[in-house]
Amino acid sequence: MLALGPAVRGDVDLDWPKVLELTAITPLSGELVCQELPDGESLCLIGLTPDMSHGRDRAGLFELVRRAPPDSLRIVIGHSPDFLMDLAGAVRIDLALAGHTHGGQVVLPWVGAPFTKSRLGPRYASGLNDYKGVPIHVSAGIGMERGTAPQIRFLCPPEISVLEVAY
Repeated sequence: MLALGPAVRGDVDLDWPKVLELTAITPLSGELVCQELPDGESLCLIGLTPDMSHGRDRAGLFELVRRAPPDSLRIVIGHSPDFLMDLAGAVRIDLALAGHTHGGQVVLPWVGAPFTKSRLGPRYASGLNDYKGVPIHVSAGIGMERGTAPQIRFLCPPEISVLEVAY
């Protein structure tokens, strides 16, 4: 089993990446790391900048993803899930990972999250979903939106996601 610990920068991470210096976590910001797997295949983790993940640097986003070898397994990690609106159907991605939505913070029965701060909409507030043929996991995370949203969580418990990727 391959164990990797990548992290991407969020919107308010002022101490990035200094806080990760003494950990086994690899900060990725506008860069990728590739590792050969035991069966000879290659896995590339592609870490986006905040601008790439929010859709404000499309050229940089495409250039970065296209640097991954074409036959590699590609996992794209961004703070906001909005990057998938640009990439899905345009380049091959095997898995997308994101956060940013905080699961909506407030989830209403039979309605879901009425607000997510993502252009993807409430269906992608948290959990594993499919967006135009690309599997995406959005973590609800442990924090809350700062500034523009109330500091509450309702029917949206904090979470730390641990994903085991089988290939």
